[in-house]
Amino acid sequence: MLLAFLCVFLHGTEREETPVVVTMDYLYPPSQTMTRRRCPFGFSSELASLRDARSQRQGFILLIVILTIISAMALTYVVASTSRLNMRKVRNAQLHKSAIAATETGLSVGLANMCSSNWGGIGSRVTGTCSINQAFEVTYEHGDPTLDPASPEWTNYPYRVTIRAVGKAWHPEEPEYPAIQKRSWVVQLVPRAVAAEPSDWSRILDYTFFQTVVATSSVEIPVRIVGKCRFQHTLNLAAKYPTSNPRQRYMSDLYDMISAGYGDWRPFTGPIYFPVSSQPLDTIDLLVNRLRASITGAWANLPASDLTFPQEPTSYCLYPGGKSYSIPRLGSTLENTTLSPDPESNPCGIVYAPGNITIRSNVTIRGSLFCNGDVRIEGTNIVIGGQPIWGIEANVSAELPVIVCKNLNFKAGSACQIDGMVGLFGELQAPKTPTLTNVRITGRVFATAIKIDSLSPWESFDWDKALAQFIKEKDSLTGENRYFPLWLRQYGLDVTPRLVIQPPQENRYFHWKRSTDPVYVPADSDTTSIDSKPGLRWEVIRELHD
Repeated sequence: MLLAFLCVFLHGTEREETPVVVTMDYLYPPSQTMTRRRCPFGFSSELASLRDARSQRQGFILLIVILTIISAMALTYVVASTSRLNMRKVRNAQLHKSAIAATETGLSVGLANMCSSNWGGIGSRVTGTCSINQAFEVTYEHGDPTLDPASPEWTNYPYRVTIRAVGKAWHPEEPEYPAIQKRSWVVQLVPRAVAAEPSDWSRILDYTFFQTVVATSSVEIPVRIVGKCRFQHTLNLAAKYPTSNPRQRYMSDLYDMISAGYGDWRPFTGPIYFPVSSQPLDTIDLLVNRLRASITGAWANLPASDLTFPQEPTSYCLYPGGKSYSIPRLGSTLENTTLSPDPESNPCGIVYAPGNITIRSNVTIRGSLFCNGDVRIEGTNIVIGGQPIWGIEANVSAELPVIVCKNLNFKAGSACQIDGMVGLFGELQAPKTPTLTNVRITGRVFATAIKIDSLSPWESFDWDKALAQFIKEKDSLTGENRYFPLWLRQYGLDVTPRLVIQPPQENRYFHWKRSTDPVYVPADSDTTSIDSKPGLRWEVIRELHD
């Protein structure tokens, strides 16, 4: 606008004016010719030049003034704009810090919420405000996004949760343009307690074998059951063979072999707890006088009714509010297969068979097999072991039962290793067979009864004749042949115990999980001043900047 005014002004000062012309006659001498000259009245050429110069100076001065005004106005605008920009930068920086503070507050609130009794679990959301122009939103995701199957911490994945917080801060006059910050914490469960177990669970875990009902058990040799055993009724030991005198000599020599360095092959090492009045005299004599196993009289004391067969399991979770894992269902037969836990989809390795299941050769199971029927072991190269999970005590892992079913049956000639807790709501069975069954259970077993039947070649063997020959040769025998069980090998009798039940060597805790319960729960003491109910406990592993 100012430039347009300047152009108009300059144009007006340079416009030519039309001079006023008058005519004057000068008298000349007669000798001269009279002429008429014309000149502009009031102006001369010098005066015109002078006025033009003055007009140009005035225009130039005005130009300088206007340019000065323009420069001043431009400078003022620049200064004002710079000031406004700096003020906005300062305000944005303050909003940025406020958004970060809101994010950090959200993370702290989110973690505190996880430790309370009313945490909504994975997928829930928590919102809140820090001031009239600050707010946060917190969400929970299962796992740790920094881990993958190749990570050394991959097995910790199911115990981790990612807390994601979004913090916002805005100017009161511009709430539609907030500053936004995102941060995340990866936290890890600190197991403090497991879900409630049957009231007699600790008592059951105190024994290698625990009988849960009043029923008769029978054990034929060769077999070996190591450690404490609890029977609620009659125990028949080596009742089918050998005959009386050979049986006494056989059992006595099993004990003598220990001090000679040939190992402990006794069918029971003791101590054994049972109702003494319900036992055959032969059983008591063999245990006390021949095998030198400790026995203690104890009336039947059955576990409480809360030890029940699990309902059909379809899913489980590790902790309240945690991810729900689907339990794979099995068919009626397993063969040439391996079943293993997956930290992402099935960390405990639980599988379920809705009916009887037959396990044939070349099968490996690491986890827990729940079966609503009988488990039949009919093959070789079978390995079934529990999956260790985090324990409550330091350096003591926990495990769910490796097998839970009705009857556990071992077919003749089968070869199987079981490592863990075996829970049977029926019998442990090794039916009569012509060949030895190679079974080793390392852990604990509870069942309604144990039925280890005879080897058919041993039933038909002439034990009395063999003992008479042994006594005849005894004075000339040396080495292992001095012991009746080892001397019998010359007749093709394999006296090495092939069915062995023994407790674990290391300290392990076996947890009984009900179908509807998580594995871990808050400890009773994990309360706060603002929450009288216990909550889970977590530790921060790392911070993620989104």
